[in-house]
Amino acid sequence: MQSRSVFGLSTAVLLLACNDVSFGTGPGSSAPEPEIVDESVIAGANQNDRSKPVEGEDLRTGAMIVSADGRAIVMQRNTRTVLYDADRATYYELPMVLQRVAFDKSGTRFFGVDGLGTLHAIDRSTRASLWSTPLPQAGAVSMLRVSDDGSALLVGQESAVQVVEAGKGAIRNTTPVPSSVRYAAFVPGAARALVVGQTAWRDGGPHTPVYTIELAGAVAGALAVEVPNCEAPLEITNDGARAFLSPTYCSPGAQAVPGEVWTNPDPVSVIDLEGASLTFLKNLPGFGPVTMAEDDSRLVAYLDTARMDPAMFDDPDQVPWAEGDRYHLMTIDPVSLRFSLAPIGNAIPRFAMTRDGRGLLVDASAKASSRIKIAARASVSIGEGGIQAEAESSVDVFGSSSAFGFFDLTT
Repeated sequence: MQSRSVFGLSTAVLLLACNDVSFGTGPGSSAPEPEIVDESVIAGANQNDRSKPVEGEDLRTGAMIVSADGRAIVMQRNTRTVLYDADRATYYELPMVLQRVAFDKSGTRFFGVDGLGTLHAIDRSTRASLWSTPLPQAGAVSMLRVSDDGSALLVGQESAVQVVEAGKGAIRNTTPVPSSVRYAAFVPGAARALVVGQTAWRDGGPHTPVYTIELAGAVAGALAVEVPNCEAPLEITNDGARAFLSPTYCSPGAQAVPGEVWTNPDPVSVIDLEGASLTFLKNLPGFGPVTMAEDDSRLVAYLDTARMDPAMFDDPDQVPWAEGDRYHLMTIDPVSLRFSLAPIGNAIPRFAMTRDGRGLLVDASAKASSRIKIAARASVSIGEGGIQAEAESSVDVFGSSSAFGFFDLTT
């Protein structure tokens, strides 16, 4: 397989850059004896899901931050931070090196944190600095998010969450947290955000704090609820009444209480919101990431029959047959919490929901049961012609043997 593209960097290029890549083999193919793979390693593939734009990613991981209108990209080029103008097919080196970047919804401004702990606001068109604010705490920034209305920034550090005025750079309030935070979601119709803290294991299970952060005033946020699940991104309904949290993989590890067993791995946690008050309602069987349709009509997650607790099903007749397909797509009604299951095969799937929420593009080509080593070469470069990517491999990665297709959620 050989592919070339301008700007269209694909997941295939990033995968092929490795010398040891996991793929499932289809009928008629020859491969070594299957090798059992630790699922805790490969299950994180879902955490790299790009169904929705990801804000505030660490550029040092190779991420590219794209504006909402798709006309601008911020990325790292060796030791420099680069702004790529897609309209002009031109890139510009910025005068500062940024480690974490987020655009506002309009795409006219972006914000970034440099290695000295200074937060910058930059005009996209002129690349001029609008303001710079030294953050009050030293140390790396673990989260950077821009509110939906573009008025405030959420900055997560090792022991605090700062709310920063997006227009002038003034710090509105600071909420102490015991450890760094990675995930946040803004509550529709309210000047408030929910921030997910780090998971602690005790009493034989996970405990993850969720904080409410006030965006408008000087009042600090507070711990609102602890959820019996691992940290993960949040989905909040449009009416601001309910939130869902579900990791791809939640396992006790070394911190678990010896002899205790976590019987509800990777569930879909349901949180009810009433103003600044949060209530943990229940855990549903399944695992994440969860994705919600824009009109709130449905929520999609997964189910793994090898890692489910039948006691979590209100209706025993819904428990899937253990000898059938291992993985199922799980479609949830966000109001009633009733759900339906559809078998999807024995490879851990990834999905991207269509904008109208009526279907899924499903990729189950990365199998958990076996892997093969392939010879591959990939390169990425930025030049006068823009971004160029090239990849070569002797394996048909996205051929007919890959489980990739469309799943209709309305039938």
